[in-house]
Amino acid sequence: MLIGGNYTLPIQEYLAYQSDKEKSVFDLGCGTGAWATDIATEFPHCTVIGADVAPMDLGLAPQNLRIDSCDANKGLVSYQNEQFDLANARMIAMGITDYPSLIGEFSRVLKPGGFLQLQEWDFFVVNGDKERVSGTESWFGRWCEALRHGLAFRGAGVDAAEGLDGMIRAQGFGSVKQQDVWMPIGPCFPKDTTDGMRLNLVGEFMRENVKAFIKGGKTLIVGSGMDPDEYIQLAYEATKEVQDVTLPMYLRLHCVTARKY
Repeated sequence: MLIGGNYTLPIQEYLAYQSDKEKSVFDLGCGTGAWATDIATEFPHCTVIGADVAPMDLGLAPQNLRIDSCDANKGLVSYQNEQFDLANARMIAMGITDYPSLIGEFSRVLKPGGFLQLQEWDFFVVNGDKERVSGTESWFGRWCEALRHGLAFRGAGVDAAEGLDGMIRAQGFGSVKQQDVWMPIGPCFPKDTTDGMRLNLVGEFMRENVKAFIKGGKTLIVGSGMDPDEYIQLAYEATKEVQDVTLPMYLRLHCVTARKY
């Protein structure tokens, strides 16, 4: 809703049907397969491959969609050089230990002229002025700090969002376009304006996702050294704060689109 859809206009034009060219799309970290299914449905002439370390059974999926098992930390070894017209990945940094190498792999499997589309969280919470909220000011800010520590402890790309532009350019991509999307947490905007209603809808969706994320973060954060009882209190207070939010809070989603030349 705030990101602007599944792709940018140049990608839509690039994926359009051409009788003399086969088109293919790769979605790494496909999760539920929602994005891959949307693309396969909208572009039935394209071969769409979704990949995840733990792929889900999509049931009745479009015939042009395939879901593979893939551990990206071992490379995209199942895919050929210059195989895809578009490579997409959203919010996979938590599971990636060497993000620059992964971008190198994206470059390898993309055709010349192909597009790369990446979106990553930076795992910081900010206030209405887009200033970072520390763990001393907010329980949810403290939980985000604990999450970053846990990810770093595990070797994940916790700073991938900040470095996407440089990593992509270092692999020879061009036409790099960036967008920061500020995702609100909770419905704390005016209800009598179109923008307010839109932000409240997104905020409600994000609040539920954040609460689920907090609930599921125990293993990672306790595994990096936090006492289990301390985590129980932290999760309780952070969840309560997110549920009862009255002032704007946001998470930043860093979105980058680039082209292989």
